[in-house]
Amino acid sequence: MSNFDFTKHSGLLVKLPEDGRPIDYFQVIADENFFHFVVEETNNYAEEILLSGVAEKSRLTAWKPLTVPELHTFFDLLLHMGTWITNRNQDYWRTDSLFNLRCLGIT
Repeated sequence: MSNFDFTKHSGLLVKLPEDGRPIDYFQVIADENFFHFVVEETNNYAEEILLSGVAEKSRLTAWKPLTVPELHTFFDLLLHMGTWITNRNQDYWRTDSLFNLRCLGIT
């Protein structure tokens, strides 16, 4: 096995503001191009599945193309759900005051 010298600097190669918010760091990884790509590929896959033939009563027959704002909302929910631990996934959607997760239930 050959040895070689590593001559580059380690660390983040993108400039961020000193007062950067968490969303600024997230957007380095998941920029608008990422969201557009995921939306396009999701819709392509759904169309492929629909064209291959699905049962008449399948949920897929009600498919509507995904939009970038909807995908943003989905990611927002995933990230927010990571800050609230519940015993069951369905508890995230409860509306009683014990759980107090109204922001998820109205989405």
